[in-house]
Amino acid sequence: MDNEYMFAGAAGHISIVPIRIMPPTGAVLGASTDMVAGIEYAGIIHADVASMSFGGGAADPAIEEACQYAYDNGVVLIVASGNEGTSPVSSPASMPITLAVGSFNSAGERSNFSNYGAALDVLAGGGDDAGAGEIIWSTWVVSVSESEGAVSPGDHVAHGEM
Repeated sequence: MDNEYMFAGAAGHISIVPIRIMPPTGAVLGASTDMVAGIEYAGIIHADVASMSFGGGAADPAIEEACQYAYDNGVVLIVASGNEGTSPVSSPASMPITLAVGSFNSAGERSNFSNYGAALDVLAGGGDDAGAGEIIWSTWVVSVSESEGAVSPGDHVAHGEM
């Protein structure tokens, strides 16, 4: 479905509430407190779905507590499994209350950068790194270099494209 705004997908006429948790400077990671505030806000407004394409490193108790709060308020938490190509799935995707989304490539296999393990729930179209001759797939109308790899397989799940 074409929503007449740059994006196309199965859910083109849904309402989206963008909640910025990363700095507009393009830094890869924002402050943990910003992530917590964004997740809690999704819970406060009783969002139907929160799509989170961040994570990695050690589990952050504050982020996990915010995820629990949002979940307890009816928010479905779709979280990227991580992009290190290792096991286990990164936090907060490793939490049992989340839907952990990894990436598959054009051969239908897990992408080499996608984290995996027992907590992984589903794979969505994502591609492989440029060294493998593939790119990250998206409906975003910019080049891969412009997106700087910021597209997550979880974005496709949240937008109903699976």
